[in-house]
Amino acid sequence: MKKTARLALFRVSYIIMMFTAAIFSVVELLREKGLHDYYDPVPLCTFIVLTITFFSIDKRLRTRH
Repeated sequence: MKKTARLALFRVSYIIMMFTAAIFSVVELLREKGLHDYYDPVPLCTFIVLTITFFSIDKRLRTRH
């Protein structure tokens, strides 16, 4: 694996981690306010977004080499 690809993968994983942390902090705030209706679809949406992001990045890295 080239150094640039490894650096790009690290950047993308860092962005994904920050995005996930932001989503779950918003979810915790909503739960504290008592808005339980918003809690159910959020983990599923997060999983779908992360899966799509991972596969698109994986495809991009494979086609580059």
